[in-house]
Amino acid sequence: MDSTYTGRTVNKMLLLNSWQIGSGTQTDFTQALQYPIVNARAIHFLSFVMPNFIHPFTSRDCVFYYYYDGVAKTVSIDYTQYFSTIQGFCDYMTALLAANATPVVISQTKNPNTGWSPLTLTGTAPTGHTWRPVNYTGQIQYEGNYKIGFADPSYTDALVQVASGFPNVILRTNSISIQTNLTGSTHSAGRDFNTTFTVPVAVTPGNMISYNNPYRIEFPTILPSISSVTVKLVDDDGYELNIPTNCYMTCTLAVECDA
Repeated sequence: MDSTYTGRTVNKMLLLNSWQIGSGTQTDFTQALQYPIVNARAIHFLSFVMPNFIHPFTSRDCVFYYYYDGVAKTVSIDYTQYFSTIQGFCDYMTALLAANATPVVISQTKNPNTGWSPLTLTGTAPTGHTWRPVNYTGQIQYEGNYKIGFADPSYTDALVQVASGFPNVILRTNSISIQTNLTGSTHSAGRDFNTTFTVPVAVTPGNMISYNNPYRIEFPTILPSISSVTVKLVDDDGYELNIPTNCYMTCTLAVECDA
């Protein structure tokens, strides 16, 4: 037991927000504290609030790779766009492909008996032409194809291609990982190691993400002084959130320290 421990602790409130950052961006910033916190023993996550303006694509996964009549082609999806419906995305992709002189029509695959959609996409080339997405075997370069649902390891040139996966084009991520310099609280490897808290994204785009859960994480060792806090917001893929510059978040923490 630390000889300075008095047996009594107090909670020091930390209000972190991305519109009063000391340095960085609204998704990766450092905020200095007015008064340093000394002898910190644990942290409590109290609340998180941010509008869900998370774009469904980023600069890393906005390119769709395919072949049209045996010729390699690409189109770039505008990663500042939002899509409120799958049909809206289909219309956007159809126009994008047509503008690239590859008039493949993207549509929702529907059950002809019920009219329901199993939420997969179909791409249909004009009569007399063929197309196919590139083969996907986990390459990061082809993440855009994976997000749209064209993620099979092998495709053959054909008039019609049906995606095998769901088009993840409305909700970018299931959760927001809040990574801080306070503690690497997870035992996960790689991109998840420094995640201190995870916030579920349980609302559709345009609505407010609001989450509270005052669970306590004890630091492995006492932190003698905290003078600034670094915050990074990442998605399920480990990428920084792609949000507009005027989309702000507020996160409230309580740091438990010696009285």
